[in-house]
Amino acid sequence: MDFFLAENYDAIQKLIDDEKAEEYGKNDFTPQLRSDIESDLKTLKTVEGLWKNINYDPKLDSFTEKIKEQKVLQKNKLIIFTESKETAEYLSENLKTRLNDKVLIYHGGSSEKELKTVISNFDAKARNPKDNYRIIVTTEVLSEGINLHRSNVVINYDIPWNPTRMIQRVGRINRVDTPFNKIYTYNFFPTEEANDIIKLKEAAISKINYFIEMLGNDAKLLTDGEEIKSFELFNKLTSKEFIIGDEDGEESELKYLRVIEDIRDNDRELFAQIKNLPRKARVARKANAAYKMDENVLVTYFRKENSKSFTWQVNHKIPNLIFLTTAKLF
Repeated sequence: MDFFLAENYDAIQKLIDDEKAEEYGKNDFTPQLRSDIESDLKTLKTVEGLWKNINYDPKLDSFTEKIKEQKVLQKNKLIIFTESKETAEYLSENLKTRLNDKVLIYHGGSSEKELKTVISNFDAKARNPKDNYRIIVTTEVLSEGINLHRSNVVINYDIPWNPTRMIQRVGRINRVDTPFNKIYTYNFFPTEEANDIIKLKEAAISKINYFIEMLGNDAKLLTDGEEIKSFELFNKLTSKEFIIGDEDGEESELKYLRVIEDIRDNDRELFAQIKNLPRKARVARKANAAYKMDENVLVTYFRKENSKSFTWQVNHKIPNLIFLTTAKLF
């Protein structure tokens, strides 16, 4: 909704491309859908009316007390994630008053100037580092792509339904070049009464356990009692042979991913240009004799729903290419 109100259609398209949102045609908006939406709106207005009679927030009370009590939260920079722009605004205003501290807020409707403020205050590699803010309250928009490792504390004020987001959030501060020896994650679960209804805690724990059983993990993500495991698949994925190629000369896609990561971390201007490439782009290269290509070969990348593929057109045939072959062609 933040992106829609800000008319940020590129961001909306990215959500669709990343399968975090679905696109519907006009024929999907049936009279029944309208009726359902109006019914939901009526229910939400009823809930809003009930909330107007409540003038206290036990979750916020507990949250601010924890920040005041614990040394790690008193001194260090804090990255606080929440699930909505409205909650972020509410939380930011209350923390300013209760903690007497400057609080930065960032969400889908924030400007490029505000993003630069985030980077200068929370990215350890910022070109012009500043220290105007100790706390930032943000939505999911900062869970990917931005380093915030001048902090070593991530707080999940809301627990997302998809626990992969939690891993992404912690990844903002758990960087290879972090100056800290310890990384802290704080999770605020719903009250017992609320959780009995929505079962959020059980869903998150269950999904995290599935993840650990497949890949293992090197830190506790959700609870203190979480088991830390390491499995063959995880070890293989992180091995030097897998990343840069084994002794037989085989290569991995991660080798090329490392190139992109190096650009992201060390050349922000170039990385920004890459991110802003148009969705339909063309580039020309001279024929590559090593691959016996003539001058009339066309290499194309397609992405539709769950299907991704590289193809080349030569002699009226369109065979598929694997990523590594395509990377070498370019």
